[in-house]
Amino acid sequence: MKIFTETARVDLLEPGKFWRKAEIQLKLDWEFIADDTFAVGDAISTGGDRTIKFADPTAIEVYSQSILARELSTAVPMVQAIYYRRNSLGDEPQKTRSLLLKFTETAVAVVNRCIGNPLYLSWGQEIQLDKWIFHLLWQLTRSSYDIMRLLGGVKAYILQPDWGWCLGTLRLLAVLNTRLDQSLQLDLATGEPVKPSLFSLMSDAIIELAESGLSKEPEQVGDLLTKLIDQVQATTPTLKSFLDGTPIELRTADENWQPGLLQLSIDLEFIPDDSCQLSYEL
Repeated sequence: MKIFTETARVDLLEPGKFWRKAEIQLKLDWEFIADDTFAVGDAISTGGDRTIKFADPTAIEVYSQSILARELSTAVPMVQAIYYRRNSLGDEPQKTRSLLLKFTETAVAVVNRCIGNPLYLSWGQEIQLDKWIFHLLWQLTRSSYDIMRLLGGVKAYILQPDWGWCLGTLRLLAVLNTRLDQSLQLDLATGEPVKPSLFSLMSDAIIELAESGLSKEPEQVGDLLTKLIDQVQATTPTLKSFLDGTPIELRTADENWQPGLLQLSIDLEFIPDDSCQLSYEL
């Protein structure tokens, strides 16, 4: 971390360009978004009193295999290198023994990472709903840099019929829906219940992002949203089960287990700047 916070020299290759020298630096800062609508410590509103466990054996198997595949993707090249080096040693027992030991350590490390992975474990046991939200948020965040930026919000211009251009913050709204007798919708980015949007985006509204390489030209909101969902499914296949809806069992407090559905939905939310907010209130 120290290397990157002090600026590091790198070789940079961008699509359609040649290698060139560049600098990379990691900067950390704080952002505070005040909101008094919901109490942070309210266990009922945030799903802290709800426990879930997954009920679809097929989905559990697919998800577990995806975690195993991800771990193996980094370990297999190392194992192959050890194997080829061992064959080139011939009759050198001591070096061969050392390589075999490294081979074993690598295999054990893969198994331990899979077993100790909280995502891997949570599919086979009970887990608090508010904790599962953080797992989903991490998976969504790691799908791409642009997705990560949009989850936090980026500046954008919106053009809707009869409104004119409006500047504000565009945010990727990832909502975890639990359907039982009473539906609960939780915003992954905040962990709080979803609040009604004051500015409703039409699917044919035109959007132009001011700070992202995801969309370099103005395009319709519906097209951008489709592109984002396709990108999430392509880069993070494990989220597909949640986008489609996954059967679960759920209970609150001391109640018995009841069948339900856990589903992740992705939408775009626009928060107008103050100057823009006045125009649409009129």
